[in-house]
Amino acid sequence: MRHFFAFFILAAVLCGLTSGHAGASSPAPVVTDNAGDHNYEGNTARPVRSYLMAGNGSFMTRVEYTGDRITVESYNETGQILSQQDLAVELPLFGGFYSGDQYNFFVFGQENPEEDDGREVIRVVRYTKDWRRLDDARLTGANTVTPFHAGSLCMVQCGDMLYIRTSHKMYQNPSDGLNHQANLTFCVQISTMEVTDRHTAVSRFGFGYVSHSFNQFLALRGTTLLAADHGDAYPRAVVLSRCARPGGEKTFSGYADMVEVLPISGETGDNRTGLSLGGLAATSSAYLVAGCSVAQNEESAFGGVRNIFVTSTPAQNFTQSATELRWITSFEDSQPAGASNPYLVKLGEDRLLLLWEAQEELQFGFLDGSGKLVGNIYHGSGRLSDCQPVILEGSVWWYCTAKSGPVFYRLDPKTGGLECLNGSVSVTLDPNGGTVSPSIVSVTYGASYGFAGWYLDQGGTKLRVTEDTQVTIGRDHTLYAQWTPAPHTHDYKADVTPPSCTEEGYTTYTCTFCGHSYRDTYTPALGHSLGPAVCKQEPTCTDPGLQERACIRCGHSQPETIAPLGHAYDQGIVAQEPTCTSPGTTVYTCTRCGIRETQAISPLPHQYGELVTPPTCTEEGYTTHTCSVCGNSYVDCYVNPRGHSWDKGRVTTPPTPAKPGVKTYVCTRCNENRTESIGPWPNPFVDVEEGRYYYTPVLWAVYAGVASGIDRTHFMPEQTCTRGQVVTFLWRAKGCPAPESAQCPFLDVTPKRYYYDAVLWAAEQGITAGVDATHFNPEGVVTRGQLVTFLWRAGGCPAVSGRNPFVDVTQDRFYYDAVLWAAARGITLGIDATHFMPNRSCTRGQVATFLFRESEG
Repeated sequence: MRHFFAFFILAAVLCGLTSGHAGASSPAPVVTDNAGDHNYEGNTARPVRSYLMAGNGSFMTRVEYTGDRITVESYNETGQILSQQDLAVELPLFGGFYSGDQYNFFVFGQENPEEDDGREVIRVVRYTKDWRRLDDARLTGANTVTPFHAGSLCMVQCGDMLYIRTSHKMYQNPSDGLNHQANLTFCVQISTMEVTDRHTAVSRFGFGYVSHSFNQFLALRGTTLLAADHGDAYPRAVVLSRCARPGGEKTFSGYADMVEVLPISGETGDNRTGLSLGGLAATSSAYLVAGCSVAQNEESAFGGVRNIFVTSTPAQNFTQSATELRWITSFEDSQPAGASNPYLVKLGEDRLLLLWEAQEELQFGFLDGSGKLVGNIYHGSGRLSDCQPVILEGSVWWYCTAKSGPVFYRLDPKTGGLECLNGSVSVTLDPNGGTVSPSIVSVTYGASYGFAGWYLDQGGTKLRVTEDTQVTIGRDHTLYAQWTPAPHTHDYKADVTPPSCTEEGYTTYTCTFCGHSYRDTYTPALGHSLGPAVCKQEPTCTDPGLQERACIRCGHSQPETIAPLGHAYDQGIVAQEPTCTSPGTTVYTCTRCGIRETQAISPLPHQYGELVTPPTCTEEGYTTHTCSVCGNSYVDCYVNPRGHSWDKGRVTTPPTPAKPGVKTYVCTRCNENRTESIGPWPNPFVDVEEGRYYYTPVLWAVYAGVASGIDRTHFMPEQTCTRGQVVTFLWRAKGCPAPESAQCPFLDVTPKRYYYDAVLWAAEQGITAGVDATHFNPEGVVTRGQLVTFLWRAGGCPAVSGRNPFVDVTQDRFYYDAVLWAAARGITLGIDATHFMPNRSCTRGQVATFLFRESEG
């Protein structure tokens, strides 16, 4: 005999995290792997796939997109699964999920490589709270090649409106041939499921346009609509936007305030930012944005250690200068790892929870309404995923999967206590040089276990070996370690209490080991099932009756009032017929009680006929109403005289330098004439002789302010005219209208030139498109064909018909319609009866003549 003793050092190693469920009678949770998915993949976010919400008939519901389906699972408050169903994925791309006030919403999308404005790119599907599909809203075209590209998706509801903000790869840019990325915002009216507004174009107008938007958030403060974007290009910053229009309206387009709460260092559009955006929330006094980032100074590296930041922008001073940046953590580059992307959870009006992962643990802290950290940073064991934490019955809940079903976490915001409900871990037992069996055991996550000792058998029923135990050594021995769980794993037994007429039913789950119990699976009270009514008192015309009904389940007797019958009047007798000027009377008699009631018959309406006398240029119009029965009449609907509508007038007697002329105007409605004296027009030009075809047009152009001389005594009528001069003359003839745009498309037209506004106006009106897209050639000579084309376009490109008198004007030329129009209007007579000479240069005299004839109509 000899003493045998062993001393082993045991080590517990966390090998993997798995979830528990209710047992064989319940469905197995769908296995996924979302641990750490709240962190960006590379430089950009992606649509969230995992969601947790309050249950409809259960404590909570898991909603998760798993690639080929959407899984919906209900759970009780201990993390045990109760039911499971699958919903269809309607388009190839998944955008997101939102639990609204009365409905649930999913967003799907598909590629649009052909840039087809009629192709559906995004679909918003509405479900009831018990997961019945109702209808959808569809976004087509939307300047989108790929929806949800290099970004995420966020939704928020305000009244009857659902606002959606995401990202998209846009149509090819014609200037550089690239498909750029930016944010995309649209809204849907929930009651009609119609898209009522969208912002999809490249524009700084709208609700906070950001190009290279790598993550997007929405939030509400009352009816104030807020957005946060992770911007890489224009601007390269974390951008906070505040919509000028109140939430709940059908449109959000227009002006929006924007603040760059955290500028990002580096080159515009670099894609690498060293930053992730984690949350947006509004308090009573400020707007908070949370994320993790490198230092964002000139020395920082985008791959460096990240720290948690919170920015605070006052609601009453929405400016960058008033925005405060606070760093919550201070990890250094020498440390192995920094912080993950955080979550920002609003607990109350001015209290928030901030969670993140760092140093292989879960860390969190509480913020006040200005974004300041209150108290210390808490540390705990747990994981985050792309499941946004939510508040259920006063606690913060989320779940995580690691190639497993969901493991649920509950955080008490009052105490800071963190609890994992249904997870289990594998513990490897290390004998430190000896032999131990079993080498791996599965234990409940967070539970404590005590070492019960070493035994000669696996079941722990034989001899327990201690340092004083004596055994005979005749062969190899294996000692089995025994572990005592403290506390144990509950083994619940269900006891169903059915509902009664007045009390709800429920199931009580009681542990067979320790007696711990809880209630779940509540069933609404049945309500009374009342039998047929028994009349106790008959009602009369004016007094109510009484009846009683007994419940067939519990015998409860319920009295009910029978409404009075009301009088049953006959059809009545007309005692006096009404006329146009006096009422009549009808007498009604109740068939049950004989009471009589007299009612007046309204006087008959006048049978008016209408005679409309329209207004003239000088007399007012009116309508005469005359009754065909009694002859009564009245007049109303007076309309003011229309006034004369004079045409542009024609110079019927041209003025001379010494004698005034006459211009005659004709009313287009009544043909009345009026004249006015014009001139005399002294001729200041020695080179404009009376009798020449351009004599009157030149004087008209000068005195109308359309043109001026080369100097005070010379007009140079035979000098060729440039393109800049022609559009200037035409612009002045039209009254010098102000152009709408301040940006000229032509590089050779500068603001300091006399023709700048005229060319800008002509380009806007479609009168000229330039010699190419970026050049107008203002000093180029104008041909006769070009001149009449300018005039024709300025007149709205009227349709033309009739015979073409000119053999040198062919139908395939750009000036064809313009020349026919000018000939029909008498603007040009051609060089001769059959030739127009469209390619001949125009002289100043010809330009003045054409403009004069066009102005004369």
